[in-house]
Amino acid sequence: MAKKSSGIISDVFWNGVVLLISIFMLRLTYIDIAEDIQLRDHGVKVLGELEMAKRYSTNIFTTGYSFSIKYLDLNHTQNFNVTRNLFYTYVHNEKFTQDQPIEIVYLSEDHTISKPTEMLGRWFYWGASPFVNGFIGVLFALMFCLMLRSKYKKLQSSRTPYKP
Repeated sequence: MAKKSSGIISDVFWNGVVLLISIFMLRLTYIDIAEDIQLRDHGVKVLGELEMAKRYSTNIFTTGYSFSIKYLDLNHTQNFNVTRNLFYTYVHNEKFTQDQPIEIVYLSEDHTISKPTEMLGRWFYWGASPFVNGFIGVLFALMFCLMLRSKYKKLQSSRTPYKP
């Protein structure tokens, strides 16, 4: 009996972990899209200077791209994930010109909520994008449902049929 109850606890634990990962990734997607909409509707456009452009490996198959941009008006620097096309707009032959101007949109209430203007509405790119986060969240939600279905079927098959 102890072995059966520890199996149930383990199943509940792993189902909970999968559900939490799903909720976390879907929340990240929601936050990214909500910030994008806020920036589009209420954002303030300013010029910034490109301080650093970096290409990095996200996993075996994909490469991510990021910029470090200094806001000229606020004396604040922030890092942004960007698309490959935007990256190579400013980087040529793996070199970039420092202090190159780039337009940024930020919220006047919170300047940490910001993006390069060219990134507004861009949700489908590799890296930490709303599309990738949402896709992972949906996969984990499906995995959670399949795990529950499997446990339910196991429970149904282990029950003895009622005979009057």
